[in-house]
Amino acid sequence: MRNSNLDRFSPPQLSEEPRALCANCGATGYEADMLFDERAELHVCDRGCFDEWADDNFGEVTEYYFGMNVE
Repeated sequence: MRNSNLDRFSPPQLSEEPRALCANCGATGYEADMLFDERAELHVCDRGCFDEWADDNFGEVTEYYFGMNVE
């Protein structure tokens, strides 16, 4: 007979939800909770992290915008 009190010593079950690394701050989170940039194929935590990433990659962002909207 198994003692249910011993269940507390069992390791926690790992979540099967896919996780991703934020391209800006390096935090790990669930992909479903993060924003995904399909063109750059990267994840960011939220709009704040995206804005910081965009500031750090200003040249890439402006070139993309120019190519899509001005040329």
